[in-house]
Amino acid sequence: MMKKKLFPILLILCMMTGLLSAGCGNHNRSGDISLYYLNLEGTSIVQSYYNPEDAGELEGIDLYLHALADDPDEDDIMKTIPDSVKVLDYSLDNYFLTLNFSEQYYDIPKAEEVLVRAAIVRTLTQLDDVVYVSFNVEGVALTNARGEVVGSMNADSFVENPDAAINTSQEKTLTLYFSSSDGTYLVPETQTVYYSSNESLEKLIVKKLIAGPSTSGAVATIPATTHIITVSLMDGVCYVNLDANFMDQNQEISEEVVLYSIVDSLTELDEVKKVQLSINGDTSGMVRYIYKLSDMYERNESFIQTVTDAEEETQD
Repeated sequence: MMKKKLFPILLILCMMTGLLSAGCGNHNRSGDISLYYLNLEGTSIVQSYYNPEDAGELEGIDLYLHALADDPDEDDIMKTIPDSVKVLDYSLDNYFLTLNFSEQYYDIPKAEEVLVRAAIVRTLTQLDDVVYVSFNVEGVALTNARGEVVGSMNADSFVENPDAAINTSQEKTLTLYFSSSDGTYLVPETQTVYYSSNESLEKLIVKKLIAGPSTSGAVATIPATTHIITVSLMDGVCYVNLDANFMDQNQEISEEVVLYSIVDSLTELDEVKKVQLSINGDTSGMVRYIYKLSDMYERNESFIQTVTDAEEETQD
């Protein structure tokens, strides 16, 4: 097993004269190494490049971790490891790399943390001797939103779902929840959809909610002008990042109905246990007045219109 200290003493002198020996990873452009950073909004990861000469005589894991904590040359991306977060040490044993972070790692916003994790894992698994990466914080295994240990990850743990059409398609029956005409209940609507197999069902559901219902008397809960920035799923939590047009909500629809229209529609999928919303990547605000964007919401069926409710509404 290899175990090394990185921070606060970051620079570890290499005993070899060559900076990029075998096992230092993919060199994709003029000797530069390939890295994954975050965009400035903290909503996606971006592949970029780093010149090893900027890291002195570091190599291998040390070089890559130093690069991820360094300011990138491009103005439209930001460093993957924030200044406040330190890598205390790491160990490598039979292709399994364990990183141990300082407690400030938990200060990274939840939606952004998933991207940070993905960027670090995708970067480090480019090294020939790193196949899996696990995260500790102050020596304790990192846990997800449900309190479960995240465990070892590889590049395949983080799957992107681009919108580009491909030749194959899939059929799926979705249950979506829209607002009742008076804005106080959720009205379920079943839709059979055909979708590109490289588009996530989570994003498709949000698209369908924005498009609105076909059921008579049902009302869309998300403004039609709303744009989806990202929809991602990690550790059972679906992170839905919308633009500011989401806030132009129909005030005749209750805040609970707006929120749980999204939450209950997404949690129809077995793999989605919780939902967190953000506006332009920001989780500091509110859905409207009561519900915090920073909270993660579980399924709540108390607002779903029952058959009895529907019959009483018809009689009225």
